[in-house]
Amino acid sequence: MDTLVGQRTRPRPLVAHTTMSPTPSQILSVAFIVATVFVVQFAPAGAAPAPVQLTADPAQFAGSVVPVTAGASSPIDSCRTIAEEGRYHLVADLVSHTYTCLDIEADNVVLDGRGHALTVAESARAYGAALGMPTPDQFGEAVVVTGGRSNVTIANLSFEGFDSGIRTTGGADLSVINVTGTNAVTGVAIDDVSRVRVMSTTIVDSAGDGLVIRNATDVTIDAVTVNASWMAGIVVDGSDRVSIQATTVSRNHGDGLFITGSTDVVTAGLVASENAVGVLVIGSDGTTVTTSTLDRNAIAGIAVLRADGVTVADSTISNTVGDPGAVGVERTAGVLTVDARNTTLRDVRVFGNYDWTIVGLDSASVVVERVTAGSTVVSFAATDVSIELHSLVDRPCSASTAASVSTDIERQATASDGVAPKVTVTCVR
Repeated sequence: MDTLVGQRTRPRPLVAHTTMSPTPSQILSVAFIVATVFVVQFAPAGAAPAPVQLTADPAQFAGSVVPVTAGASSPIDSCRTIAEEGRYHLVADLVSHTYTCLDIEADNVVLDGRGHALTVAESARAYGAALGMPTPDQFGEAVVVTGGRSNVTIANLSFEGFDSGIRTTGGADLSVINVTGTNAVTGVAIDDVSRVRVMSTTIVDSAGDGLVIRNATDVTIDAVTVNASWMAGIVVDGSDRVSIQATTVSRNHGDGLFITGSTDVVTAGLVASENAVGVLVIGSDGTTVTTSTLDRNAIAGIAVLRADGVTVADSTISNTVGDPGAVGVERTAGVLTVDARNTTLRDVRVFGNYDWTIVGLDSASVVVERVTAGSTVVSFAATDVSIELHSLVDRPCSASTAASVSTDIERQATASDGVAPKVTVTCVR
C-alpha cells in the first residue's frame, strides 16, 4: 500500500500513490495553504466606538448591506490612512493609484463600505507590469490593518484585482462581515490575530488561496463561500479553536478546506465540491467534521495525515471522480487516512466513488461505526493496520454481500500483531 505525496504549486496538485507498503517517512500533502481569518469583535473598556451590532442574522444579508447600529460616522471618498479611532463609511467606489488603498492604523475602528467597491487603477497595473510582477493586474492591497490593532470591523464592501484583498497582522477582535472579493492573488489573509469572525463573505477567482487563517485563536467562519481559487479555498494553519459553519468551498484547484498544524477545528454544515481534496487534515489533532457534504472531489472527499482523534460524523462523502489529469495519482478514495491515529467515521454515507471507499495506510487506526456504502452498513475497528475497502460494497445488500464484504475487509487488513480487525457488516432494511 502507499501514501499520497503532493506538491503545493500553482498548477494542478500533484499526488503520487504507490501500491507498496508505506514507510513512516512517506507523506500525504495535496497542495495549497489558504487562510482567511475573520474576527469576532469585542469592545474593550472605554472603547469608542462600540462593537458593530447586527440587527438580524448576517447570513441573510449576503450581497447587500448589513445593518449596523447608527452612530456618528466620517465619510471616505478616496484611498487614505485611517489613523484615529471611530466610525467611517465610504461615500463612493474607490480606485487605488497606490499600493495600499485603505490602511487602518488605529484601534476601535468600524469601516462600513455601504456597498461600495475598491479597485486598482490602470496606472497602478502598469506600474506592476513595469516591475515585472507575474500578476500585474493584481497589484497592491485593498484594506490593510497594521500594527497589531484591536477592535476593528470591516463590513459591506467589495474588492477586485488586488494582490491582497484584506490583510491583517497581529491584534485582536477583528470582524469581516459581508465582504465580496474577486480576482485577487489572496482574497483575505489574517495572521496572528485572536478572536476573529468572518461572516457572509464571498471570495472567488483568487490566483492563490482564497481565505487564509494563520496563527489565530478563537476563530468563527460563518456563511462564507470560496470558489474557483487557483490554490486552496480556505486554509487554517497553526490556529486553535476554529469554528467553521454553513460554509461552501467549490471548484478550487487545490483543497477545498486545508487544515494544518491546528487544534480543535470544528466544521459543521460544510459543502466541499469539485476540489482536489474536499477536506485535507495534516497534523491537526481533534479536528471534527459533522453534517457536511463532500462531493465530486478529484482525489479524496477527506484525507487525514499524521493527526490524532479526527472525527467525521453525520456526513456524506460521494462521487470522488478519480481525476486522470492529476499527475501521479494511482488511487483515489472517499476517505483516506495515512499514519493517522484514532480516526472515527460515524454515521457517514460513502458512495459512488470512482476508486476506493475507505483507505487506511501506514499504521492507521480507524473506527468505523455505521458507515453506509450503497445499501450496506459497515462497522469495524482497525488498529495499527493498512486496510483498503473497495467500492464493491456499493451495491444492493444481501446476506451474501454482507459475508463477502466482511471477508474482504478481514483479508485486506494487515495488522502489526497479525490480528485482523473485528468486522460487522449489516444490511439496511
